[in-house]
Amino acid sequence: MKKATEKLFLFLIPCLFTFPLFKESISTFMIILLAANTLFYHFSHKTFPDLKLKNLLLTLPFWILFSYSMVSNQLFENQSHLQHALFFLIIPLCFLSIPNHFFDSEKMDLYFSVLKITSLLICVFYIASYFYYHNFKELFIVFQNVSSFRNYIYDDLKIIKIHPTYFTSILVLCSTHAFERVIKQKKYFELLYIFVFLLISFLLITKLNLIFLILVLLGMQLFRSQFTFKKKMVLTAMLTMAISLLVFLTPGIKSRFMEVINSANRPPQGVEFDSTNIRKAIFDCSISILKTDYLYGVGFANLQNKLNDCYASNYDSSFYKETEYMTHNYFLYLFISSGIFGFACFLFYVMQVIKIALKINNFVFNIFLINIFLMCCIEDFLFRHYGIFFFQLILLCFIKASDFKTLENKSITQ
Repeated sequence: MKKATEKLFLFLIPCLFTFPLFKESISTFMIILLAANTLFYHFSHKTFPDLKLKNLLLTLPFWILFSYSMVSNQLFENQSHLQHALFFLIIPLCFLSIPNHFFDSEKMDLYFSVLKITSLLICVFYIASYFYYHNFKELFIVFQNVSSFRNYIYDDLKIIKIHPTYFTSILVLCSTHAFERVIKQKKYFELLYIFVFLLISFLLITKLNLIFLILVLLGMQLFRSQFTFKKKMVLTAMLTMAISLLVFLTPGIKSRFMEVINSANRPPQGVEFDSTNIRKAIFDCSISILKTDYLYGVGFANLQNKLNDCYASNYDSSFYKETEYMTHNYFLYLFISSGIFGFACFLFYVMQVIKIALKINNFVFNIFLINIFLMCCIEDFLFRHYGIFFFQLILLCFIKASDFKTLENKSITQ
């Protein structure tokens, strides 16, 4: 059994990095299998997981929801929210119990390679699938500031369905990791990933992730590469030209960014609404509710109804009837739902994660965290399955890799 569990770790952990390919239930099942294998590993080795208090703090977001539900006597009503937050408990407990040697640098490169190949396959599938149903001319059709390609991926695609915001966050991490290998290890074949991921990010036009990815690539080229000044300038000019060409050629990109300017101060009216003024309406209603319920919160189960009542009272539009819009801000989601105490506990959790990042001091990890916390300001990122799974998976892998490196350094000095 000992050898079997070790071999299963080498199979199950890389499998987790294929999660964008599958439905939520499949990735959840893979975590359950990994947790079961971890238990069998410790049982067969007659050992106990070394769970330290500082690491158990990583489960804090789950306990915020659970404690609030218990105190407010809303355990049953909040079960859907607790179910979403369960990964904050399961993934840390599972990963922190896995032996550190499964996260050495070689295996970490393997895990990231699996994620990059998975993301590349999805990108290729997106393009192939789109052109299977559409001709080339249709690519340039833009309706209500949304290109036909984004519309197809967002609304019409039936398999490998992952929201563009969450997918492009994965692409930001993959592109950063790939470019780091290019400039530090001269792995020039990784430029293929960067090209494809940048292209898909443009076609999906997730604005904040797109801008962030461009800034990261340009910043890495200028400040992290070991190239000569002349070579830096040439490569930066080439990258700038490529980005400029994509800006010029990508269907709908201009109107999608102009929408932010044109709709920011124009509230939803009738059927005239878009992603910008809907987000503005959500934010205004969230702040309005927060002003009156900041102390104890409205409760997780009551949040959506409170928002819907605010939408109905302030906007002569049906936008919220067609789709349920939550806070689109994970910080506000916790603040409004659990009050100032729950929000303070989550900020403490964020500070602990930042403290871990400063200790690990890994550029790719830092970019990943900045991107995730930015996304939490415009999406309920850590509420949705793909968001929390992605965040927990990468966070715990870097923590385990750091623990392995620390133990390795200690053994060398001894």
